[in-house]
Amino acid sequence: MAINLAVKFAITAAVLGCATRKDLARAFARANPGTSFDLDRSYKWLQGRAQPRDPRLYTEWLGLLRLARSRDWILESSSEEFLDAVAGSLGQDRTELWQQA
Repeated sequence: MAINLAVKFAITAAVLGCATRKDLARAFARANPGTSFDLDRSYKWLQGRAQPRDPRLYTEWLGLLRLARSRDWILESSSEEFLDAVAGSLGQDRTELWQQA
């Protein structure tokens, strides 16, 4: 199983233009004011020490990225596959996106 959620969150932050964890938390809150993405928990997630337990968070995440995928895909895809899907979905240059992440 290829989780690498910390890298995937970094890619997400880059594509959404989030410079900080607070910015990323705000992006999730704009998508869903009741999101379980909060700053305190995000520190562990973005350091790769834990992963979100709330399945709704993955749905919100996919919505932010405009990806018609599943929670399992987020967990099972490699960082490269995730990067390719995000870049393709949002029309971003893959290399630039990777550098920003």
